[in-house]
Amino acid sequence: MSTVGGKLIVPSMAVEEAYRRTLGNYVTYAVKALGIEAPYLVKAGGVGLKSYPFAFKGRHGMTESATFLTNEFEERCILASGDVVERNKFLQRLFDRKWDELGLVRPQNYTPADAE
Repeated sequence: MSTVGGKLIVPSMAVEEAYRRTLGNYVTYAVKALGIEAPYLVKAGGVGLKSYPFAFKGRHGMTESATFLTNEFEERCILASGDVVERNKFLQRLFDRKWDELGLVRPQNYTPADAE
């Protein structure tokens, strides 16, 4: 979470990037430190979000926000290989679902090139 004018917000782009880095770190750790090979059953989501503003860059680069209507969300998947493209596709489904619940369309510039 971040603050804007003393008010807590969920910065959408920063949160999405944190999910990407974290899932990548988990897969790397599973392979290198634990010797666990794919496939991987993964679950990602968030809790405690209801009523917090979800901030994003809207039209003309202006910061806009929408309020979370549910307290939690999650998505599950089996990653056959755990590579970056597969991880990003899984997370994109998670992110798209959250944007849909907010009644918003996820900005195209939020999708990394390797997720396509």
